[in-house]
Amino acid sequence: MAALDAEKERIQYIQVRHEQAGALAASADAKLTGRVQVCFGSAGSGATNLLTGLYDAREDHASVVALIGQVPTTNMNYNYFREFAENPMFEDVAVYNRTVMAAESLPYVVDKAVREAYKHKGVAVVAIPNNFGYVQIPDKPYSSSSPTDRKPAPLPLPTDEEVKNVLDLIKAAKHPVIHVSRGIGAGGEKLVELSKKLQIPLVLTGLAKGLVPEEYEGNLGYANRAACKAAVKPLLLMI
Repeated sequence: MAALDAEKERIQYIQVRHEQAGALAASADAKLTGRVQVCFGSAGSGATNLLTGLYDAREDHASVVALIGQVPTTNMNYNYFREFAENPMFEDVAVYNRTVMAAESLPYVVDKAVREAYKHKGVAVVAIPNNFGYVQIPDKPYSSSSPTDRKPAPLPLPTDEEVKNVLDLIKAAKHPVIHVSRGIGAGGEKLVELSKKLQIPLVLTGLAKGLVPEEYEGNLGYANRAACKAAVKPLLLMI
């Protein structure tokens, strides 16, 4: 906590009362901002409490880094208090899953975790033995890339043939709807414009909440779980 307080100008830390809430909050923030978010938990039970939120991030392709504790290296393999085999537990949920083996490698491993979380739009887990927090290592900024190096991925552009095929499918459809999720990003206004032009209503997933104006008359609401009747009805016509 003292270290986070010392870095409060550069790191925004939000305290929670339970690791599961922290992981879910990190997942939600990553989905909404597109930026990597970080959560942490202590060794053993503190680490396992993160799993629900990390699976939430995995399923929605959110970039999240989980820093988890591990017992001191001098106590490993002695059935020490809260000593769990953590790496196997996180293997399924993580695109990058490592235990730090030397304090000097901490900057590299954490930086690598951030890069892998961004690259794969997934979860990266770093287990840190507790005694490494007391080891003095060079205090210098470490990053394999600067913020200016991180360029947004180019948006895919459809070919004329693809556009024609879509228009042909729309013309042939009896009850066309546009099913919207977070993939539209900041394109909500353009999607509304397209919806008006083609006279096709929108049906939203929960992840698209806030991306399309609620007051738009062509917005039928949410389908799937916690659904609106108006949104579900046109989907049932497709069955």
